[in-house]
Amino acid sequence: MPYPLNVLRENQASDENPKSLQVSIDTKAKVKIGNLSRDGKAWTLEAPKFL
Repeated sequence: MPYPLNVLRENQASDENPKSLQVSIDTKAKVKIGNLSRDGKAWTLEAPKFL
């Protein structure tokens, strides 16, 4: 999906401004971890070893 025209214009204006700082943020879906995910079951046959 192409970017909307206003986003392209603002990006170009920012590129041309030497005092501009651009920040890129990559977002992902929220994923439960540990005992909260997969009903507390692991994908491995053996339990993980901890120190």
